[in-house]
Amino acid sequence: MKVARAAQADGIARRAGFARRLAVEAGAFCLAERAALAAADIAAKGVADPVSRIDREAESLIRDAIAQAFPGEAIVGEEHGGAATCDFWVIDPLDGTANYLSGLPYWGVCIAWVENGEPVAGAIHLPE
Repeated sequence: MKVARAAQADGIARRAGFARRLAVEAGAFCLAERAALAAADIAAKGVADPVSRIDREAESLIRDAIAQAFPGEAIVGEEHGGAATCDFWVIDPLDGTANYLSGLPYWGVCIAWVENGEPVAGAIHLPE
């Protein structure tokens, strides 16, 4: 039983470190891409709920990294959806898009690992 718990704790710690590094990488991507953002790159998902090309591309960047590091694991993202299972990743690639588009520093990248229906590891990175 101790071995199983140690393996589980190691897996959670590995995912937490991975999420942290990936959130920083995605945040740097968002910062670098903001200057190239054009009006045509912005749409509305709902009233006062904008989405940009960068939201979608940041989520793709995160999804690709997760798929490479943890093949076959389920992913649910704000921009590209997905199906939650018992264990899955949750992504909000650019939380606070309206602030980001307005040049306000109040936005971030959120990545979490959910195990047995409970969030057990994750990272929130505020690039600015």
